[in-house]
Amino acid sequence: MRQPDARSAKDVHGRHGHVILMDVDHTVFRLPLHKRVLTVIGVAVFAIGCIAAACASYALAGGIVTVSVFMALAVAMAYRMFGVSVTVQGEELVVRNYWTTHHIPRSYIRGFDRGRPSMGQGKTIVVDTGMSTVPLDALAVWPDLHSSADQRQVALSYLSSWAGVD
Repeated sequence: MRQPDARSAKDVHGRHGHVILMDVDHTVFRLPLHKRVLTVIGVAVFAIGCIAAACASYALAGGIVTVSVFMALAVAMAYRMFGVSVTVQGEELVVRNYWTTHHIPRSYIRGFDRGRPSMGQGKTIVVDTGMSTVPLDALAVWPDLHSSADQRQVALSYLSSWAGVD
C-alpha cells in the first residue's frame, strides 16, 4: 500500500486554512487555533445570553436549575467544538465531529466524496464506509470563512492515498 506524501500535507499549513500536524504515529487535520478559539468565544457569548434570559425569568420557573442546564450545555458544546478533528492513526481514521466521534478502520473505507458537514452549511469531505457516510467537519469549507477549497483537496488526496482508494 502506498504511503502518502508528507510534504504535500505539510504545505497545507496556512494562516486561514486547516492545520495538519504530522507525527511518526499519526496525522491530525483541524482548524487553526484562532478559528477554534473564536468558535468557543461565540458559544460563550451565546451561553451568556441564555443565562441572562434565564436569570430574567428566574421568578417564573426554577431559575437556578435552568441556569445550571444552560451552563452545562454551553461547556459541553464549547469542548466539542474546540476538539473537532480528523486523525489518521495507524490503521484507523478517528473522526471527531461536533457531536460524535467515529473510529473507522482503514479496511472499512470504500472511498471519499464531497458532501455537507454535520452542522450548518458549507462543503466538506465525507467518508463512505459502504454502509454509511461520515462527514469530516474539521475539513469543512464555510462560505463566510477564509478557508480554501484547495487545502481541502490536498487533505482529500492525502486521505485517499492513506486509505488506498485513489
